[in-house]
Amino acid sequence: MNQILKTYTLGFIIYFFSNSYLFAQETDSLQIVFSKKNYQSGDTILFQVNSLDSINARKASTLHLWIEEINTGKKWHYRYPYINGYLSATLKIDDRINNGNYAFNFTVQKAFFNLIGKVINTEKNFPFLNYALISKTNQTLINLLPLDDKNSFKLGSILFQDSALIVFSKAKQKSTDLQIKIQTPLDSPYIPNKFNTHFISINHSIDSLKNSVFKSDVYNFSLDNNLFKTILPAVVVNSKSNNQIESFQKENVSGLFAGDAIVLDGLSTDEISNTADLYTYLVSKIGGLRLVTNSENGERFLSWRSKPTEIYIDEVRLDKDIEIYVSPADIAMIKVFRPGESVTMGSGDRGAIAIYLKTGQYKKTNNNNNNSFYILGYTGLDALWR
Repeated sequence: MNQILKTYTLGFIIYFFSNSYLFAQETDSLQIVFSKKNYQSGDTILFQVNSLDSINARKASTLHLWIEEINTGKKWHYRYPYINGYLSATLKIDDRINNGNYAFNFTVQKAFFNLIGKVINTEKNFPFLNYALISKTNQTLINLLPLDDKNSFKLGSILFQDSALIVFSKAKQKSTDLQIKIQTPLDSPYIPNKFNTHFISINHSIDSLKNSVFKSDVYNFSLDNNLFKTILPAVVVNSKSNNQIESFQKENVSGLFAGDAIVLDGLSTDEISNTADLYTYLVSKIGGLRLVTNSENGERFLSWRSKPTEIYIDEVRLDKDIEIYVSPADIAMIKVFRPGESVTMGSGDRGAIAIYLKTGQYKKTNNNNNNSFYILGYTGLDALWR
């Protein structure tokens, strides 16, 4: 069991519910337990999901939670690992969530996270691929993947939180000329194995919630047009800006990364995607940035004021020993923070470069003919609903 899996699964033994406040709704196969029915902004929702036929439940499957604001139809999507037919998790209600009644729709998908792919341009008798999976929580998994006689591969039963960058390369080589197609079955339409809905109220009276539940016989949740429009756990419905790069920043840039920086646009122009080498491109565009090559192993890194510049991909910091194995065609935007503009503690005197990959509506092609991919994992057991 890899370290990412070990770290994440510790959370399954943390929460247990007190018998003093249990409100349950169940069907023939799925029981939903909430800590209470009415909540206030800032509260934390504790919920528990059980398969009543847990003896026959799959050891590892996936539980999807679709939250719908009943009055507006606005939706949120969360995805959890569902182990042995049981889940215990929490959601903290952000102050920006509207007052009103909400439906929590739970669906069970038999599959667990796995990734299947094929190398399009590899030569014969090439048995292995390197891969590096860098999670949003800064955990890195590096390993080999065997290729079958059709140059196909499968990476299965892996558990990571939120999202990750996965990069493929030829074994014992640093070439990035691979053309790979991948598919993650969890991000494809599916027929739910189990389904149930629970209703709650935020800053409303008990009577208001009762009216909502009373009308539950006419409430109808459909997976149609919901799969898969959001990066977990963001809002599905996003307003669109006339300026594509501004819209992308609003949706994908957070925290100190939203500060002043030099912005290189990879959406409205082809300048980044057409570059042959990302390192050379950055040095040519940014005065004071230097490219340094290690004379012993040939590894390259960027520096500012003789100090290695920090590199982030989708706001996840790369280890200083890992080169940027990202196809320029996959880059939506690059934000360059000069020395003196801190992104994280310690980055102020050496500068920082934040690379954002194309996702969702910003990924113009579905061919996936490259060697790096942004993939979605599972929601953390303690998440924020916003």
